[in-house]
Amino acid sequence: MRKVVLAFATGLVLFGPLSAAQTPRDLDDIQSTFRSIAERAGPSCVNISAYHEEEVAATPDFYFMDPEEFFYEFFQGPPRRPGGSYKRRYAGTGSGVIIDPQGYVLTNAHVVSEAQEIRIRMTVKGSKKTYPGRVVGKDERLDLALIKIEGRGPFLAAALANSDEIHVGDWAIAIGSPFELEQTFTVGVISALRQSLPIDKRVYQNMIQTDAAINRGNSGGPLLNIKGEVVGINTAIFSPSGVFAGVGFAIPINAAKEVLPSLRAGKERQWGWLGVSAAEIDDVVKKTFALSADRGALINDIFRGSPAEKTGLRRGDAIVAVDGQSIATPQDLTEKIRRAEVGQKIKIDYLRGKTAGQVFVIIGARPRWADMAGEPKEEPAAPSQEDLRPRSEREASVLWHGIEVIDLRHPKAAAMFRRYRIMSDDEGVLIVSLAQGGPLAGYLQEGDVIVGINQKTVRGLADFKRESHGAQLESGVVFDILRQGNKMFVSVQADPTESTEQRSR
Repeated sequence: MRKVVLAFATGLVLFGPLSAAQTPRDLDDIQSTFRSIAERAGPSCVNISAYHEEEVAATPDFYFMDPEEFFYEFFQGPPRRPGGSYKRRYAGTGSGVIIDPQGYVLTNAHVVSEAQEIRIRMTVKGSKKTYPGRVVGKDERLDLALIKIEGRGPFLAAALANSDEIHVGDWAIAIGSPFELEQTFTVGVISALRQSLPIDKRVYQNMIQTDAAINRGNSGGPLLNIKGEVVGINTAIFSPSGVFAGVGFAIPINAAKEVLPSLRAGKERQWGWLGVSAAEIDDVVKKTFALSADRGALINDIFRGSPAEKTGLRRGDAIVAVDGQSIATPQDLTEKIRRAEVGQKIKIDYLRGKTAGQVFVIIGARPRWADMAGEPKEEPAAPSQEDLRPRSEREASVLWHGIEVIDLRHPKAAAMFRRYRIMSDDEGVLIVSLAQGGPLAGYLQEGDVIVGINQKTVRGLADFKRESHGAQLESGVVFDILRQGNKMFVSVQADPTESTEQRSR
C-alpha cells in the first residue's frame, strides 16, 4: 500500500505546484483517508465459510490413497469398508459485505452455491465473532446472493455508492479474506469498465476492472471508492497462475440494487429475453451488409423457440432502436431487453441492407443457458450422409493467410466433431491450424467452421477457394462461422503482411 501512496504522492511533487513543505501534509491526508476507510468499512466486511457434505466411495486399500486422504481417514474419518461409501465434509471460503443493520450480507452466489451450513466471522466492537447464517435468496445469472446473519443486531452496514458515477482512474479499495486472511485491505484504481465478460461458462455484464489485489477468498467482498462506499462486489480475477496478476473484476453495486428486492423475497428475478446474439457494426460490416447505419447490433443468430424467431427477424439484420431508443452496441440491446418486463410488447427498428423495417415482439423470460455458453445443442455426431464430391477435394487442405482448413468430410474431421460441437449435417470448412502471428490470429480460432465469406456461402473447399481468392483482408472481410456450435459473424480488417505483435503496437 505504501508504494501506491508514494507513487501517487511523487506524481503530485513532479507535476503540481506543491512546495516541499506541503508534500508531507498531502501524504498524511492520503494516508489518513485510507486509515479512515479501513476503520469505518472494515467491520462491515465478513468472512464466509460454506460447508457441505458429499457421499464419497470408500478406498479399498490405504496403500493406494494419497497422503491427505490417508491422514483424513486415520485421524478424522469414520471407519470405511471396501466397496462402501462415507460422507466427507467440504468447506469453501469467501467474503461478503453487510448492507443492512438487520444483518443482511451481500456476496457471490458461487460462494454459497452448495452450502448446507454457513458460518460468518466478523469483527464487532473490536472482538472476533462467529454467527450462523442462511441463504435468503440467490440470483445465479448475476452471481449474487443475500445471506442473513442469525444473531442479534444491529450490525454495522456499509454505505452503497452509485456505481454509474465511477470512472477509469478512480481509486479502488478491496477488503476481503484472500486465502482466509481476514480483513485484508488492498488499494488500486478502476482500470477499465468492461461491457461483457465471459467467465467460467457465465457471461457477466458491465463488469468493473481493477488492479486492487484480489485473490481466492476475496469473492463476494466489497470494492470501495475513496469515500469508503461500495461500488462493486469482487467476483473474479484473470490469471494464468490462479493468483492475482493485476486484473480483477467486480459486479457493479447498482446491478445488485436492482435485484435486492427479489433476493429479500427469496425469488430469482425474471429478466427479459429477445433470443438473439449480436455483433458490433464497424465499417467492414456496414460495407459488407450495405447498411445505412454506423451503429447498432448485427444479429449473429436467432435462437430456436425465442420471441425473435416469431417476428421475421433474420441473421444479418441490424437492430438500431428499441421502443424509440437508439441502439449503439450489442451491449445496449442486451441491457434494454434485459430490463424489459416479461410479457411486455416492444417495437424494434431494424435495417436489412438499406431497407428499414419494424417488428413488434412480446418479451420472453430469459432462460438460464442464455447467460452461460450459448444455446443448448444436440449431441454432436460424425457425418453420416453420402458425399458425392471428389475424394481429392474431401481429403485435401488449403492454406490461406496463416490458417489451414479442411473439408468437414475430410477423414480427419470426424474425430474433431465432438470437441468443436459440429453436427453431422453442418457444411463448411474446418480450421485445423492457425499461425499465432498471422493476420487472422485473434479473430478466428482452431475449430471454427467457416460457412460464409462476405455473405457468400461456403459449403466445402471448392467454395472456400473461390470466395477467399476474391477476399482482401486490407479492405475488410466478414466471415460467417460456427464456433462451438454458435453462429457468429467475425469482421476482419488487417494487413496480411503484418504480425499480431506489429498490430498491437
